[in-house]
Order: sequence, then C-alpha cells, then structure tokens
Amino acid sequence: MIANIENAIWLLLGSGFDKLMLEGIEWYSELLKEGEIKDTTTIHLSEKFVIEVYYNKEIREKVKAHMRLKSCFISISDKLIDKNSAAAYLIREEFISLS
Repeated sequence: MIANIENAIWLLLGSGFDKLMLEGIEWYSELLKEGEIKDTTTIHLSEKFVIEVYYNKEIREKVKAHMRLKSCFISISDKLIDKNSAAAYLIREEFISLS
C-alpha cells in the first residue's frame, strides 16, 4: 500500500494535476485511509499537493462547493497534521474558516 501512496502523489503532482485533480483528491484520500505516509519525501510531496490545491483558486472553489471533495481534502490535511505538518494545519484551518 505504501508504494501506491508514493506513486499516487507523484502522479497527482505531475502530469495528473490538471487531468485527474478532482478525482485525484478523492482517490488519494482513499489511499491514505487504507495506508500511512511513512517517508519524508511522500510527506513533503503530500504537503505540496495540499498547497497547490489550496492556492489554485479554480480548484479550491470546486473543492469547497462539493461536500465529498471538501471532506476528502480535509482528510488528507488531517493525515499530514498527524505527521506534524504546519503547512497542512494552517491551510486546513483557513480552508474551514472560508467555507
């Protein structure tokens, strides 16, 4: 499962960012429910993913507008917060307050 998490985040941050984004949020959230982020590279890439989703206004608005996507995004952020991610914490709190 860990390899799937690592491969998924590489895909989502690469060529999949534009093509898989909204579905990718749900997919990555499901992978994280079943597994755990263990290495620092995957933590860093996952933080980058959360940052990119949040600061892309078009994607952020779509995520905020759909309850399932919003829940998945918060779930990803929570997993990162469990790994002591300050960036995920700040984005999660701001994301919730904007909703």
